Amino acid sequence: MIAVLAVVLFHFWPARVPGGFVGVDVFFVISGYLITSHLLSELRDSGRISFAAFYARRARRILPAATVVLLACLAGVIAISSMVDWQGFVGQILASTAFVENWWLAAASVDYLGATALPSPVQHYWSLSVEEQFYVLWPALLAGVYWATSRYLPGSSRRVLGIVLGLVATASLAFSILTTMSNPNSAFFNTAARFWELAAGGLLAYFGVSVSRVPAIRLVASLLGWALIAASLILFTAVTPFPGYAAALPVAGTVLVIWAGVPSEFRFWQVLNDNALVRHLAGTSFAAYLW
Repeated sequence: MIAVLAVVLFHFWPARVPGGFVGVDVFFVISGYLITSHLLSELRDSGRISFAAFYARRARRILPAATVVLLACLAGVIAISSMVDWQGFVGQILASTAFVENWWLAAASVDYLGATALPSPVQHYWSLSVEEQFYVLWPALLAGVYWATSRYLPGSSRRVLGIVLGLVATASLAFSILTTMSNPNSAFFNTAARFWELAAGGLLAYFGVSVSRVPAIRLVASLLGWALIAASLILFTAVTPFPGYAAALPVAGTVLVIWAGVPSEFRFWQVLNDNALVRHLAGTSFAAYLW
């Protein structure tokens, strides 16, 4: 919910929340963590991943809201925009439908944060496109490595899987840094430059979150994580080269917050977690982001 709220506030009041766009990066880490936790649990219990069930769940969660918003945007484009803009806008709506909007924007090297750019009504679907492309590659990677190691290196599946996931995340981070330095506009939308952010959440799921049972350590980790996220929201601006090195700040902050959980000392957060309104807003945050 906080990740989506940061993005929404950034679009309404960019001067007040100049780094609000990092809410997407926070969401990437959370998404990578949750989906990897589920996939690893399935591998551990059954030794395989049911791709049909996995993508059916994704479709039920994503497609209804995403399709309604796309249809509304298509109707708005036809009713409001000039015919000169139709081709580009409709093309992006189709790209968003196929979850390749980020590649359309990367090819055009659009400056998402630039004040002079003319955005389409579905430009924000780039993040959903990155996420869905991750969900095509990541389960296949997990299942493939698990199958290969079980067949050829029995007993070492978990260790090899951790090494492979770490190498993939490191390679993506290196690519992100280099691409952001050479072509930041394109890097912003590039799946390979963002893959490590979702993989960071995946690695956290792999190593587990109950590393420490010491409340003081968890409390410090949580406070530090929130401080890193807050610093990103306040200090980053449209001129910050992103993602690259800079994305490590909100990503590390999110990893720390997830790892720490909700320490017992955080009474305020416990009250929020139990609040019906907060739970409702969290449940509808995805649709809110799309609208």
